[in-house]
Amino acid sequence: MQAFDFGVALERIQARDEAAFAELWRRHHPMLLRYLRVIVADAAEDVASETWIAVVRALPRFVGDEQNFRSWLITIARNRAMDYGRGRQRQSVVLQSADELDENPAPTPDPAVLVVETLSAHEAVDLVTRTLPPLQAEAVILRSVLGLDVKEVARIMDKRTGTIRVLSHRGLRRLEQTFAERRAVQHG
Repeated sequence: MQAFDFGVALERIQARDEAAFAELWRRHHPMLLRYLRVIVADAAEDVASETWIAVVRALPRFVGDEQNFRSWLITIARNRAMDYGRGRQRQSVVLQSADELDENPAPTPDPAVLVVETLSAHEAVDLVTRTLPPLQAEAVILRSVLGLDVKEVARIMDKRTGTIRVLSHRGLRRLEQTFAERRAVQHG
């Protein structure tokens, strides 16, 4: 099997090569679903479909590398998810006040590593969505599971980089506590 070259694939896709688009979809759809399960739960498949329709329409004008594509894809997905939420009259997500944010040092061992290495992707997403408030869950998934950097996550979530760092930190601390409780139950 030939290695995937994003630049070559993009050229082929922009020339309407369906096989190249199918490969792009296979490489990025699982990541997209993991993200959408955090922010729209059971509607993830529907929102993913709407996202890919938007991608197909805009892809001929896309310029950038694979990392740019992933950020662009997640941005489109987030916009579609927000549209879905507004359409369903769901409550908006409220950011925690500055007083509620603590500045404790990062936990050790790194809970992001524990989540990713210990659980399957589906189990990790499920744990994050059950354990964390929505904004923390989204920040943790984007940073720790999808591997996006702080600036990209801040742009996608329309937040400041400091806010993303705090959301990620607090979410990871809460996950660390959850893992500690699970270990105590398993070894207790």
